[in-house]
Amino acid sequence: MRTWIEANTDAQRTAALLGVSRNTVRARLRVAERLLNRDLLTTGSGIHDVVHALRAVSGHRAPPGAESAHRAR
Repeated sequence: MRTWIEANTDAQRTAALLGVSRNTVRARLRVAERLLNRDLLTTGSGIHDVVHALRAVSGHRAPPGAESAHRAR
């Protein structure tokens, strides 16, 4: 999740950073959606919650606009 957010929610870029396929990234995100009960891939409405949760548990700071960039696509 952290890498995906850092990659501005771009599955292809995330895949390149992690050394996996884009389909693998999307499959992992679908699992995360089910576990978190948040929409990450279609409307992206759950991204905001995930960004804040990551900050709370790890002091992680997402790039400015990471939550809104996905929705703009």
